[in-house]
Parts: sequence; structure tokens; C-alpha cells
Amino acid sequence: MQQLKSAVGMDYTKLRDLLSQKQWREADRETRRVMLAVSKRPEDGGLTHKNINDFPCEDLRTIDGLWVQYSNGRFGFSVQKEIYFNNGGQLDGKCPNNKVWYRLCEAAGWRVKGTWLYYDDLTFDTSAPRGHLPCITSWVMDLPVPPILWFVLWVLAGLIGGGIAGAILLALLWFVQWVILWMLTRFLRAIGILRFPIRSFWWKLPVGASIRRVCLVYASLFQRVTACGL
Repeated sequence: MQQLKSAVGMDYTKLRDLLSQKQWREADRETRRVMLAVSKRPEDGGLTHKNINDFPCEDLRTIDGLWVQYSNGRFGFSVQKEIYFNNGGQLDGKCPNNKVWYRLCEAAGWRVKGTWLYYDDLTFDTSAPRGHLPCITSWVMDLPVPPILWFVLWVLAGLIGGGIAGAILLALLWFVQWVILWMLTRFLRAIGILRFPIRSFWWKLPVGASIRRVCLVYASLFQRVTACGL
């Protein structure tokens, strides 16, 4: 029986119970909750590579051990690390080149035929590829970039290039393009083409940047897993 040790007094009973009952989606969400709590991050926040580097080994061993035990070795951070290393990844905490990163994501089933899966498209049962869970790609903190910041930069560019008239013109163009884009995203969501929340679309950096951030967090995680003897 896996011991539920924690360096910070975290209670892993619920995670153990969910995993023992094969409630994989709920267990994934509970894993997110406890890791954010251990890292002293808000529940609606996310993890950074610094959070991972400082994550207590006792807690990491408990979380990983529970996933490995109740999935019969199919899921867990140590399983993901093994896949990563076997596909050319280095355990140095640095994001690898795209070729290595994509190999991991495709082997774990997070990227299929060149397409990144949304969280709701993941497979929450043991028919999933080895290493599929837990999936921390949706837990990583994206740096917020409020639209107002881009608006200010846009207007300043107009002011510098064309004075007051240039600033007013670019401000109007900004407003029009965002209204059009907002209406377009609402329409695409209504017909089922877009499945991510509109709010996250407005407040986050481009997907490519987000993917690189996730890559860095995973690289840090695998380095930490190794340092903790897993």
C-alpha cells in the first residue's frame, strides 16, 4: 500500500480513493489541485518551472506512486519521464528541440497526427497510451497579456507614426477588428468548431508560446522526478 507522505501536510486520501476507483478524470483534476496547493498557487492559477523545481520530493513520490500503483504502471510522472528519456530527452531541465518534444507528446497521446488535443479529448481510461496521465499541459501558468496592453501599444505606434490623427485611426481599427474577431469566435463556438473558452482566447499568449512554456515545465518536472529518485 502506497504511503501518503507529505512534507507540507497535504492530504492525499482523496487522490488515492479516486485512483483506486479508476476515476481517472477526477484524479487528474485532484492531482492538479494538490500540486497547486503544495506549491502555494491559487486553484485558478497554474504551475511554473520554478514551482516544479521547488516541489517537495516526498509529495512528488506520493503522487507518482499512487498513479503508478493504481494504473498498473501505465500512468505517472516517472512513466512519462521514461518515455521522454527513451525518445532522446535530456534530464537537464531544459526544453528540448521540437523533434524530441513532439515524440513525447505523440507517444503519450497528447498530440495526434500533428494536432494538439484539447483537454476534453484526452482518454480517461487505461486504453489510453502509456504515460497519457496525469496531463499537466492544462495546469501550466500562462502569462496574462490583457488586451488593454496591446491596445495601448497599438495607439502609441499610431501616435508616433501619425500624431493624434494616426492614434485615433489605429484606435478605431483596433476596435473594429476585435469586434469582428469576437463575433467570429462566438459563431465558431456555436457551431462546434472551437472548443476552448473565449475568455482564455483573449487573455493568453499565442499557442506556440504556450506550448514552449508547457515544454519547459515538463522538462523541469522530469529533472525533478530524477532528483527525487523516481
